[in-house]
Amino acid sequence: TKGIICDRQVISFNRNIEENPPGNKELSESKLEYQLYLLTELYNYKLLAYQFNRCKKILNENKTVVEGNLTETTDKILPAISELITVSGKFIKQVRHLLFTEGDAENNSQLQERIKKASQYFKEKTEQQIVAPLDAAAFETDNKTVRKSIKDILSKINEELFIKTECLNETIHRFRVYDYLDVRAKASLKPARIKLKKKVEVTDSTLKHPELYKKLQEWRKLVATEEDVPFYFVAHQKLLRQISILLPTTEKQLKAIKGMGSKKLKKYGKEILDIVLEYCEEKKIL
Repeated sequence: TKGIICDRQVISFNRNIEENPPGNKELSESKLEYQLYLLTELYNYKLLAYQFNRCKKILNENKTVVEGNLTETTDKILPAISELITVSGKFIKQVRHLLFTEGDAENNSQLQERIKKASQYFKEKTEQQIVAPLDAAAFETDNKTVRKSIKDILSKINEELFIKTECLNETIHRFRVYDYLDVRAKASLKPARIKLKKKVEVTDSTLKHPELYKKLQEWRKLVATEEDVPFYFVAHQKLLRQISILLPTTEKQLKAIKGMGSKKLKKYGKEILDIVLEYCEEKKIL
């Protein structure tokens, strides 16, 4: 029944179009509306805001198992995106006014000049306040599910950023619907320029002995491989981090570190202390 109704509606619609074809005025208005739609899409940062908020949610929900500066980076990027959304909203109002008072964007010199300047502004802000900080960010986690969730959302963010910067770069020169759609389509098919690092090196100001931290990670990997267990079964990253900061050289000092229970101390304590002591002797810390 629904199919029959649908067919009747289509037939009725087609007949109505044949009997009442759109005039020049309607076609002209549709053209302007489509140009406005494309320009609104170009300067729209709401999707990026949603994606970064999603990333922040995942990071906050799993902050006990995620290391690195990605959370801090996301917190800095979100206000920048919010500002771009505000500026974009004001600019699109100007675009609408110029479109429907001065006509077709492709032949509207005043609007073309505004678009060029706007695209230059948004491109610079996007690269400086979003792309560059994100490219320098790093995260690390033992949890495979969390790692996948973070990488998935970052991949979507990178794809959106790549398409947007390509389109902004095109409209710095001139806005033409055909050229814009061509650039957008090609950018959608290309791999994102901002590639995720396969192996993330996490360092920050609180990690006083990164070399020791790396040695502890290598030890943990070896033990986990031998015992055929996940890395975090041997020791969580936060435990390795605290060991590399506090440099425990006795069982009492090691046991006092959160995450080092009696069973773990009995099983791995001597190996961990040997690594720390060897490092301290090598660096002449003791």
